Amino acid sequence: LGTFLPYSVLCGFFSAVAILLWALAFTVDNAGKSWQSVFFSGDSALIKTCLIHHAPSLVMGIFMYILGPKHPLFVIALVASSVVLFYITMWFTGTTFDEALEAGWFWSRDDLVYKESIEHVGFHNWAPPAPFSGIASLLNGNVHWGAVRAGLGTMFAMATLCMLRNSIHGI
Repeated sequence: LGTFLPYSVLCGFFSAVAILLWALAFTVDNAGKSWQSVFFSGDSALIKTCLIHHAPSLVMGIFMYILGPKHPLFVIALVASSVVLFYITMWFTGTTFDEALEAGWFWSRDDLVYKESIEHVGFHNWAPPAPFSGIASLLNGNVHWGAVRAGLGTMFAMATLCMLRNSIHGI
């Protein structure tokens, strides 16, 4: 497939996917505010907060870009080391988890649960699970299949993008 598409089309396509993913992550991390609404708002406190929260991810992304092609375990090591570095920074500065949560460095339980859906599905059944407990949630019947169905379109779109990317590099 890649041999039939102009190079500029392929580069533009993958660049657009990367920019759209970053813009979506920024919006999710900033309570629905787009990067345009933040940086053109004139609110220096909001801009400062967003820069403080997103500059480390930009630096980590640059390291992943440089080291990722050298060996895939570098990316895993970078992710793990960034988590460890964050907690070391909290310990070094004497910041408690509750203080970091209040300062917006973690999502609270309320941020992860849609209040509108609590009355329909029940808070306790569909509250966020403990980290890495997806299998236990599946076995205990705590999977919101309506949400899974709602995300199938996006999942298939991303799977198609990955398949196209792999077929281009496989030629």
